[in-house]
Amino acid sequence: MTLIHKTDAKHRHAFRMRHEILRSLLRRNGEALQLVCDLEADLRHLHYSDFRVRRPVERLAGEALLMAQELNLLSGHRHRALYERIAQIRDQIRLCFQRPPESGARPIAVSLGAEECLDPGLVGGKAAGVASLGRAFPGRTPPGFVVTTEAYRLVLEENKLIDRIRLLLKDIDTVANPEQFQSRAARIRSWVREARLPDAVSEQIEAQAAATPRIGADGWAVRSSATSEDGRFSFAGQFESELRVPDKGLAEAYLSVLASRFTNRAIKYRIQCGFREIDTPMAVLFMPMVESRAAGVVYTTDPQSVSAERMMISCAPGLGDRVVKGHVKADTVYVTREPSPRIAEVLPALSESANAVFDYLPERAVLEIGKMAFLAKENLGHEMDIEWAADQQQQVWLLQGRRLSPASAERIKEERRKQQLPVVEGGRPSSRAARKEGSSSFPRVIPWRRFPRPACWSSTGPRPG
Repeated sequence: MTLIHKTDAKHRHAFRMRHEILRSLLRRNGEALQLVCDLEADLRHLHYSDFRVRRPVERLAGEALLMAQELNLLSGHRHRALYERIAQIRDQIRLCFQRPPESGARPIAVSLGAEECLDPGLVGGKAAGVASLGRAFPGRTPPGFVVTTEAYRLVLEENKLIDRIRLLLKDIDTVANPEQFQSRAARIRSWVREARLPDAVSEQIEAQAAATPRIGADGWAVRSSATSEDGRFSFAGQFESELRVPDKGLAEAYLSVLASRFTNRAIKYRIQCGFREIDTPMAVLFMPMVESRAAGVVYTTDPQSVSAERMMISCAPGLGDRVVKGHVKADTVYVTREPSPRIAEVLPALSESANAVFDYLPERAVLEIGKMAFLAKENLGHEMDIEWAADQQQQVWLLQGRRLSPASAERIKEERRKQQLPVVEGGRPSSRAARKEGSSSFPRVIPWRRFPRPACWSSTGPRPG
């Protein structure tokens, strides 16, 4: 009996050991897969020699060696060849990291006319869109410059913010407490706003600002241009812009725009779209202010009816940010979709003018906006959403252009349709007493508009598309 008991105990111990080894192997496998996914995202924006790539690669090699050891313990050492193969891979990795970095450092700042400004990975989606419009319509986009994603990297690196930010964002998608979520985001924003601007970045901002010609108005427009902004996921309305910034305030405005990358809504939007923190490094666009008499947005397709052969121009007097952010109800002009557009319909919201167009925006300017929008769509090969401004001399400037796909327009149409539908429609009484009443109004139809709109549906939220 004693011998049997000892044998059972030995078997139980062996089973327990194999069970723990298997659990450890599965855990390491999961961690290794996460490292591979993170590296795949990081390598889209970072060179392989960057320490943010090197550290996880070295850790991945170490995890692979430990997994090989555990696999051999489970299999009676039938996979000893794995040790030699992993050693060879680690030697190859070391050789890669010992190579000198590629020549030609990425620029910290570039002018909008530079060839590099067509690279969204360097200057972000918004700046690349403006640069493309500038090539299609020379002299119709304001001059300016971009402080690139390389400068963003330097700011975080020299202020030792990279690891601190990643630590706070690591599991933020699982934070259920809204106050804790907001506290983490606010702490990151304060770190960025209070960061010391590297000398190389501040010198480039000063030099580029001095070399950029002004076009009439005082101050600068300092705007976000993240690498994924104005692409498949628009990020519209997620980041901040600073307007009428004086020359002495450009550095502060730059850090303020960088900090807006970590607003509550921007972080939630990245989580919703499946982006990691590294996926949207921030470039910042600097453009002299246009002293605008009128401004607005033109869509190369009607967002409410994509099958209609017409374009929609939203406009209002003054700066266009009021229209873009939904702070004012814009006047609307529909023009035909053709090389030489014609006015199809005018829907005044601000103006009481009975003229074909509005007092602050002559017909010539309306048709010019429509013509440039149509040509932009034809040249770039997709539907466009273009911000524009008309200065005091009624010259039209194109300030921003981004893709507006037919699917986006259909989504806009569907969202607007849902807002008009009832919450409850049709059906029959569930209780016998209610059926006895014979009320023809049961169940009541409750329109959506009787309910307060959630904050996320605010008219100041992002533009459609």
